[in-house]
Amino acid sequence: MDEQANEVDLEDDVAYLCARSAGTTLGSYDGLESWTLHASLLTNADEQALVTLHERLHHELQHTTLWGLVGRFAGDLARLGIDPTRIRRLFRFSRDQARMLHETYATTLSVGVEPTWRTSLEDNTDYAAFYDAGVRLAPGRGWASDRFAIDCALRACMSAPALGEAVAVGFARVRIATLAGAESVPDLRMRQLQHLVQGGLTLPNPLGLDSVSTSDELAVYFDEVATVLEKHGLPTMHTAEVRSTIDALFEDVAALSPDLRARIELDLRGDRTLEDVEEHQRERIALHDTGPLPLEIVDVAEFSSRAADFVRHHSDVGMHILLVWARADVLARQFRRPNGLDGIDGYVCALQAAGLSETSEAVARLCIFETESPAEVARLFSTVKVVCVTTASSLMDAPGAASSKGIETIVAIMDQPVVAQFLHTFKAQARVTWARTALSGDRHLHIFSYLISALPGIVWLQVASEVGRQVTERWLATLGEDKVVASRSAFEPHMPLIDAAVQHVVAAWSVIDQRGGRRSE
Repeated sequence: MDEQANEVDLEDDVAYLCARSAGTTLGSYDGLESWTLHASLLTNADEQALVTLHERLHHELQHTTLWGLVGRFAGDLARLGIDPTRIRRLFRFSRDQARMLHETYATTLSVGVEPTWRTSLEDNTDYAAFYDAGVRLAPGRGWASDRFAIDCALRACMSAPALGEAVAVGFARVRIATLAGAESVPDLRMRQLQHLVQGGLTLPNPLGLDSVSTSDELAVYFDEVATVLEKHGLPTMHTAEVRSTIDALFEDVAALSPDLRARIELDLRGDRTLEDVEEHQRERIALHDTGPLPLEIVDVAEFSSRAADFVRHHSDVGMHILLVWARADVLARQFRRPNGLDGIDGYVCALQAAGLSETSEAVARLCIFETESPAEVARLFSTVKVVCVTTASSLMDAPGAASSKGIETIVAIMDQPVVAQFLHTFKAQARVTWARTALSGDRHLHIFSYLISALPGIVWLQVASEVGRQVTERWLATLGEDKVVASRSAFEPHMPLIDAAVQHVVAAWSVIDQRGGRRSE
């Protein structure tokens, strides 16, 4: 299972799948606090990503299924004082009777994204059991296929026909007694599903589905799963019935509360995809568990005797040096404080490399030149290739005297909000081409590479966690091909340069975020 998952995790997009598979998503509410994967269970650098994805999956399941929406609206109406005693009991019942399914869903689909996260559950038997329960539902065709089967099967357990019949009487008359039967309760339906699978039931093969499949394509597969479950004694609503029942539920609840009607309409109009990516722009990625490296400043006069400290070999680029050109304050934050960049105004042009000190301590080195123009430094080297790295904030504030003449391509780390930069790009009628690759190592990070038509000669790089990857890809998919186009082939000429630059940055720098360009920290 883990080996199969590892082969496809780069194409995975669980949160996107879950948000789209029912075709409707609403805003959050405060009734899910008991469904949080506590951060104390995790100690590795992926803590933020796993916890965020786990919670997001709870949210999506709650707000895109009929049983989940009954609970959500019960909580809303109780807080608004509408029949609070009865409605509050209904909310608690709907939450408690789906607890096992919720945890199975969120744990299995979040951990399944990155199989190495499975080790984070080893010290918690409850979450490990939820994961195992979810995996046992999978047909065993590989994670690229199994994730869809698990998702739809557990959603089916939240979509009982008897539930639709109970809701049809009107929310004001819904009673716990009408929802309490084994044919309706999600946790009981999940147990029946588990028995069916143990007895030999195999869920349908989601042929052709992937992370960019449309909601209609996902709905076709959900209906295939529903049909199979019905034949084996687990009646399940099909997509059209789920959607029509949810629509009726919206109208019924809105009639009970004008305030809630306004909130529902606002939720439905809201651009969750844009909100997600803007929220995730606050993500801060630490590149090393040990923190920033100490910084050694090498005098230019010593370079000839210490060239080996800076010259590196890359299988495709060959012998090269890294030239970093950036605002001094932006670069200073990458190394252990205090360091030799503190207090320097303006820009730094320096050769950069990570290495070992005489005492075998990991160290970052800079050989700083007396110029703010990277072209002047690049001209000094003719026998080795110069790989030039800067940041988005440094380019934005670049002094007029700076020049990149003679440097074919500059690699720019995006250290300012991506959304704002792209919106500015689109206003200028420019087009963005992008591709994504995985960053090898223990961080499970991703690199988004961008080319902007109005800014030739620059490759922009955005570093993202697994969750950051998901929200970024979803957002890019909404922009339209007149603005954004995905093309791996467009980056083939640049990949050696990108790989070399990323190796240098990850080796020497300590943090990547979209707040690095701020003047005050």
